[in-house]
Amino acid sequence: MLVALATVALSFGAVLATPTAASAVETRCDFSQYPGVKSPDGGAQVCFEAYGEHLYICDDKEDGHHAAGIYNLDFTTSDERTDYYGGAGGCAHIDMDLPEGHKMYFKALNVEGSTTLSVSGWYWVTT
Repeated sequence: MLVALATVALSFGAVLATPTAASAVETRCDFSQYPGVKSPDGGAQVCFEAYGEHLYICDDKEDGHHAAGIYNLDFTTSDERTDYYGGAGGCAHIDMDLPEGHKMYFKALNVEGSTTLSVSGWYWVTT
């Protein structure tokens, strides 16, 4: 299935490229393959693919809201946030360049305008 996919290259803390093209992606994070978390209302998902260091922020519900992800490396920098406005079934893709052996923390948000409706707790993986 082809869905809108925003891609951002990130060397943690500095955006290297701006969102780009449409591409084929999973419409949901596959938690059997990649660790991740959902917002409590089920409207947003964030998952992390360790090989290549890819973070996906997915809108999982046709509720008129959008998905966002907040992420941080070792809680040593300011939180980064990416919002995905492409609609249900699509994901923002962030291509990261992270040092090995660190903890990547992230959480999923379901958002209406600038109001957060639902937010997961922090989830972490080792890079």
